[in-house]
Amino acid sequence: MHRTLLAGSVLTFASLFLAACGDDSSTPAQAATAVKGDAFCIAAEAADKVGDDTGPAFDSGDPAAIETAVAAAMAATDSARKLVPKDIQATVDSVTAMQVKLRDLFAANDYDFTKVAADPAFAEMQADTDASAQSAALDTYLEEKCGIPAD
Repeated sequence: MHRTLLAGSVLTFASLFLAACGDDSSTPAQAATAVKGDAFCIAAEAADKVGDDTGPAFDSGDPAAIETAVAAAMAATDSARKLVPKDIQATVDSVTAMQVKLRDLFAANDYDFTKVAADPAFAEMQADTDASAQSAALDTYLEEKCGIPAD
């Protein structure tokens, strides 16, 4: 049961990583909103695919595989992070804070699935209704604007 709950959080984590904002000076002008087929949506879709592909690593419970999956999700989303439209920025900021906490929790527990599931900080994250609402809002945005179905 913990594995199912954790896997859901991990998949959310992977798909949400695409939403972290960047401030690189070479970043293109920030769009007002996303439109299916634009640079943000294309990058978000690629990141979502990488997030979906992390399932086997988390299912395996192998810390090395989990660490690799987290790194791959982060790398895949690098370009999308610079393209977040203005109309989702506040949600992205909130979701990004949650992502950082989850990533840090995995790192603090040596990417060990069992340790993360037993960590009280994970239970607190699972119970955070604001984080859940922000995550749902981002999922809805990506589905409506980019055509990326929520997992």
